[in-house]
Amino acid sequence: EKYLTTGMTVAELSAAAVQYSDNAAANLLLKELGGPAGLTAFMRSIGDTTFRLDRWELELNSAIPGDARDTSSPRAVTESLQKLTLGSALAAPQRQQFVDWLKGNTTGNHRIRAAVPADWAVGDKTGTCGVYGTANDYAVVWPTGRAPIVLAVYTRAPNKDDKHSEAVIAAAARLALEGLGVNGQ
Repeated sequence: EKYLTTGMTVAELSAAAVQYSDNAAANLLLKELGGPAGLTAFMRSIGDTTFRLDRWELELNSAIPGDARDTSSPRAVTESLQKLTLGSALAAPQRQQFVDWLKGNTTGNHRIRAAVPADWAVGDKTGTCGVYGTANDYAVVWPTGRAPIVLAVYTRAPNKDDKHSEAVIAAAARLALEGLGVNGQ
């Protein structure tokens, strides 16, 4: 409501979508990209053959078991995130802006961020569906004195009414980091 009369820039919409999971901002950006097909085409252009977006927010949050719409995989997400944040998929200024938005995320403090020491930098993007306990977080973690680590944690539960668990995401991230020989919390 704050911006109804003046509007928001693409940068402001991007910050809102990434840092606050603002679905209205995400839909406005998606419209600028040519809708779900436009975002899917962009992901293909950076080599991601798994990602697919078919619907708009909030419709895409159905998480119907076996439904291939609006899906990706942890591997595809981490590979794409690496290209966008540490690789050359974006020009340096845009890459840094994206990293800054991820580092400023406000929705992931109890997910991957909870699995790492406070002095490590983390840039993440969360997703929460609301049914089947479906939630995720994907992040770039910068351990002190080590190379960055890109990881993704996806969760889902068997029953439609099951709630998501941020603690499960944090525990999975902790185990993944331990498996990589990096001591988190």
